[in-house]
Amino acid sequence: MTAPGCQECGGPIEASTCPRGGRPRQYCLTCRPSKTAERRTEGPKGPKGHRDGSCVECGTPLERSARKIGRPRLYCDACRGRRFRTPPRRRRDDLEPAASRDNRSTRVDCPEAYRDRRCTRCGAPIEDSGQKKGRPRLYCDACYGCRIHARQRRPRSLGGLRFAELFDEPTGRAEQEILERLFDMAQVGRWSIETLRRRGDQLRRVLAASPEDEPILLSRVRAELGNVWQSRIAARVLDQCGRLVDDTESPTRQWIDRRTATLPSGFRDDVRAWLLVLHEGEQRARPRATATLHAYFSRALPPLIQWASTRSHLREVTHADVSAVLNRLSGHKRNGTFVALRSLFRFAKRHRLIFVDPTRRLRVGAAPSRMLLPMTDDQVDAVTATAVTPMQRVIVGLVAVYAARATPLRNLTLDDVDLPRRRIRIGGTVHQLTELTHEVLTDWLTYRQHRWPGTPNPHVIVSTDSVLGTSPVTDHHLTWHLSLLGIQLEHIRGHRVLQEALSTNSDPLHLSITFGLSARTAVGYAMLARHLMERPVEAPDSRPGD
Repeated sequence: MTAPGCQECGGPIEASTCPRGGRPRQYCLTCRPSKTAERRTEGPKGPKGHRDGSCVECGTPLERSARKIGRPRLYCDACRGRRFRTPPRRRRDDLEPAASRDNRSTRVDCPEAYRDRRCTRCGAPIEDSGQKKGRPRLYCDACYGCRIHARQRRPRSLGGLRFAELFDEPTGRAEQEILERLFDMAQVGRWSIETLRRRGDQLRRVLAASPEDEPILLSRVRAELGNVWQSRIAARVLDQCGRLVDDTESPTRQWIDRRTATLPSGFRDDVRAWLLVLHEGEQRARPRATATLHAYFSRALPPLIQWASTRSHLREVTHADVSAVLNRLSGHKRNGTFVALRSLFRFAKRHRLIFVDPTRRLRVGAAPSRMLLPMTDDQVDAVTATAVTPMQRVIVGLVAVYAARATPLRNLTLDDVDLPRRRIRIGGTVHQLTELTHEVLTDWLTYRQHRWPGTPNPHVIVSTDSVLGTSPVTDHHLTWHLSLLGIQLEHIRGHRVLQEALSTNSDPLHLSITFGLSARTAVGYAMLARHLMERPVEAPDSRPGD
């Protein structure tokens, strides 16, 4: 089949070097560029034809854009800015027919968006200043100057302001006392004026819904403000003034009721009573942490569900049943399940819910020890590059030098730090400050004093929330600023103890005195260090090649 000639000049069409298939060529290489140029000069054909045409909104000729690829321009500068500031729903409602767009003015020096505008504040007409690009003016010359001066005169901080300048006349003595306490808290936390007024309005709403000189329930505060986070400051101020009564149920008790409700009826009441005693404690037992409750219940739940098919009460569980469950497990899971079941059955025997404790003569041995390896140079460099803020540097520095845990660091007070004598007391153990720890402590305390100069909190590590009171920071605060960034304090602490053991010939007594470790923990670190000295860990680069 002979290829047809060029539709432009009738000459032959050169053979294509591209793969076969597709639409056959209709023009030769000489006429094809001229056809493309002719198509460009034919005029706009849909949205793609507006590359060098006019604005589809007002008809103003568009300036040639410097870009040569991408989507062509459809709107001029004025229409494009007005289109971005208009909500999509209003933009669709205000669409006009296409015929009306052709009758608009095509004045180049002052497009439609910049003419016949009025001030949004006073309604006066805005003079035409020949503006061609940018956002159209919203204010006249007089209102714009007044607006700028008012913004400059408006104070943004509480420095130098008095209570009477921020709040209206209180309606009673109780409201006066509560708002003054809120004002003192705002000065300590260095709030903005808008934040203080917003918190004051929330407190006035709570006081207006409650009789004067009567206790205010925490549930009513949360119902009025609608959110636990918003009611936190209001509840704290009312508690400091002695007006708050906490009638809400703790989240841990709600969790206990929710999880035990799914248990079989024969085990439900006993397991719930066991968890409540762990949470609240009793005469001869201290309360346990919430994480302990979660761990115990997660380990005891599978055996309870298994026994529910053949047993109707805890007193029917035998020694063989517990042994059968433990024999199917191994490692830390076996040890953790045994500890949880032993706690449950000891509680049941002590409160006379069962006759015999089935875990009394069971032994599972010690849990397998976890292997701890020193940190590599890359891990140390990553921690150093991540800890950049003063708080991160002081926490990482104290853990890396003194192997301190998170709880002693959160409870560290200003009285435990003696900068002139270069001493610090962490968890009851006195240490000598090094150059690194002295530098990071000085930087953090300087930043702390500059940021919160009037805080009554005596702890060294404080946050935006804890500076308003006297309690230490929560564990979640350290998790948010360190663990979520990849800084594991326990790994850094283990690396420090292990390096000390390697440098002192694995002396457990030295480790116990230096870091305040128990005898069993110090011996474990010493044995691990001796094992590493006998069989050092090979570096990844020293492995033989394939």
